[in-house]
Amino acid sequence: MYKTLFTLIIAILVTSCNNNKSLHFVILGQYADIDTGMVYLTHYTAHNFKVVDSTIVHHDGSFKFEGDAPAPELYGISVIRNTRRPASFFVEDDTMCVKVWESCNDITVQHSEINDIYLRNKLQVYDYSFNIDSFVNEHTESPVTAYFLSRELSSRLDADKLQEYRNKLSSDLDECVYVKKIESLIENMQNLRPGTEAKDFKTKDIDGNAISLSALRGKKVILHFWASWCSDCRQELSAMRNIYRNSDKNKLKIIGISINSNIPELREFISQNEIEWQQVCDGKEWMSPIAQQYAVRAVPTLVVIDEKGKIVTSGNSVSEIEKALK
Repeated sequence: MYKTLFTLIIAILVTSCNNNKSLHFVILGQYADIDTGMVYLTHYTAHNFKVVDSTIVHHDGSFKFEGDAPAPELYGISVIRNTRRPASFFVEDDTMCVKVWESCNDITVQHSEINDIYLRNKLQVYDYSFNIDSFVNEHTESPVTAYFLSRELSSRLDADKLQEYRNKLSSDLDECVYVKKIESLIENMQNLRPGTEAKDFKTKDIDGNAISLSALRGKKVILHFWASWCSDCRQELSAMRNIYRNSDKNKLKIIGISINSNIPELREFISQNEIEWQQVCDGKEWMSPIAQQYAVRAVPTLVVIDEKGKIVTSGNSVSEIEKALK
């Protein structure tokens, strides 16, 4: 009996360890256009590449990284420590031979199916003619598919379509960080359906004044998610300014929610561009809790909420929400 119980405990422990195992990678790198200095390995998390390791680039352009990762996930390599655009690729449980061109943020990975899929499609996914159906159906078992759906492709999909694609992904990806992101997005996107009660939030504007969405009941509210670096947002400012200046302030409230990281720079931009409506910015960029709560995947995003606190509509331009303001 004791032997059976001991065997059972060992089996449980082994299963538990296997379910939580990580991968071990070795990166043997070669720069095509760098022959000295430091090179940084970054991990893409929370919408940014974070430095996880660094090493020396030898005079022949070679370098090496070795480490562990929770799963095949997106990493980057660059000689610029805090760059937002490193040469990106997926790490694998293997020895990876990579060649990097710093001047164009390009990389090749030898004999890697996952990186063949990623590198072949990472630019194409920005093209609105990209065939999402075909890509998902062809690569249901790849974490690359989950990554693209959680990032570049999600802004083109509604909750039902994103759920359809999520359902096509292999069950082997259920614990993948990108699948978890898709599931969170779907939940928050469903909360934006017309007639749904808008999720309340309490925060402070950039001048320290308290804001509570629920306290604005009785007024129509526009949540304007934007950033000063966004060209589309800047083009929309004139239309937003007209709405603000021509509105009855007792009936309409506009709250700008910026995903800028630098608040002093944002203040300067607001002053220079005569942005008169209330502004919120916590410097957390895409990870802003309100932006996450409202499934913001692109800027500008505008959400219209009625006097009873219900979602009326949402869109990516003033023209998409104008009817809801009448």
